[in-house]
Amino acid sequence: DGVAALALAGHADAVAVGPASGWTAVRLQHLAHDLDYSRTALLVDRRLLRRAGPRVRVRAVNGLPLLRVDHPRLGPAARFVKGTMDRPGALLALLVVAPVLVIGATAVRRDGGPAFRRRTRIGRGGREFSLLTFRTTGADGTDTGIGRLLHRHCLDELPQLFNVIGGSMA
Repeated sequence: DGVAALALAGHADAVAVGPASGWTAVRLQHLAHDLDYSRTALLVDRRLLRRAGPRVRVRAVNGLPLLRVDHPRLGPAARFVKGTMDRPGALLALLVVAPVLVIGATAVRRDGGPAFRRRTRIGRGGREFSLLTFRTTGADGTDTGIGRLLHRHCLDELPQLFNVIGGSMA
């Protein structure tokens, strides 16, 4: 979980990720987002990605076939439009999914412990922010029943709408 922070603190040119125990698509996506807007390249073994999207291009690195995940780049006009649409869009989405958030928070609280989990992430310009998600694990670190359900349907990430409204995330 600390790979991005170590890479950014050490001003690493690149982070290369190969097949290893614990590297899931979700974890790789979190790493890619943590490195966004930095100068640190993300190089990924092709076996870790099921399909390559528009941000991914193949590039040989010292003779190794790796996929390079490019950082997003928006021009000034696109950045302005995106910035003015993010918060109202997140607020509208929050109003629509409010019942799901309330039911999810109630179900997670019944497992004991807090409904939400905060994790430190690296944002634009290397600034740290607190990412808000539903708690999906118990005190022992194993997934809870409701946590598995929320994660399977990507509902555990709905609280991130609060991050968007607060301006720490887009």
